[in-house]
Amino acid sequence: MLGIIMAGGQGTRLMPLTQTRPKPMVEVLGRPVIDYVKDAMVRAGITEIVVTTGYRGEQLRDHVHDWNGTFPDERQLKARVNQEVTPMGTAISTDDSVVMALSHWPNTARYRKHAPTNSDNRQPLA
Repeated sequence: MLGIIMAGGQGTRLMPLTQTRPKPMVEVLGRPVIDYVKDAMVRAGITEIVVTTGYRGEQLRDHVHDWNGTFPDERQLKARVNQEVTPMGTAISTDDSVVMALSHWPNTARYRKHAPTNSDNRQPLA
């Protein structure tokens, strides 16, 4: 199963902590906060993680690469970084999917055409 971590923001509300590092690399209890997200995904059965990043993304690349490997129970985890060339805001798209922050979904008219519909396929649910 694929999991996507959106980590492209500048973290302006966390300044000065994010002045020299991306927000996901800010430490909480001695660990980068992104590691807690990765651990939760692995516990939920995610076997492939893509981290989308922009601001200071080069610092995440090596860190995320270190996630690749085999667990003691023989499960494999594949992880990679997708560096955004242009900031995508709260939504990203790939060839076959659109991922956006759930809190923005109902109020984002430009994504309405991608909204799930009811059973007769006429009315958006959002």
